[in-house]
This record gives sequence, structure tokens and C-alpha cells, in this order.
Amino acid sequence: MSQRERVTIAIHASDRAFAPGVQTALMRLGYNLIGARTAKRQYEQGILTPEVRIIEKRHLDKLQAEPELPTILVRGAREQIDH
Repeated sequence: MSQRERVTIAIHASDRAFAPGVQTALMRLGYNLIGARTAKRQYEQGILTPEVRIIEKRHLDKLQAEPELPTILVRGAREQIDH
């Protein structure tokens, strides 16, 4: 069985934004999770470019729109969705 390249996910959300065990499960499934600061530094240095990013709603306005980068928005369970 050949080894697949790990998909890098930039996390722009607090640990509390995830249900218990979600980040561990993602890593066990082969995803490379990196924090927002690390992602920014590695991107600026040309070391690594994330293929996906997970953003907590409260951080959304701080990030640049990157249409080519898939983004998953997480929000609080009691937060209403704006349509």
C-alpha cells in the first residue's frame, strides 16, 4: 500500500470550537493540523501551503478571502446562522 501525502489544514479556531476528540480523529485519519500563526509563518516562508482551513466565526473578519482555498466555518451550537 502506498503512502499518501498528508493534507494540511490551517486551524483558525480555538480548541473549544471542536467537539472532544475531533482534532485527534482528524490527525489519525492522516490530516496535518497546524495553528494559524504557524500556517501564516510557513506560508510567508514558502515552506507549506494549507489545502484547507477551519475558521471560527469570530476570526472570519481577520482573514483575507482566498477563493481557491476551501474553508470550513465553525460556530457555536447556539449561534444563529445569518442567511
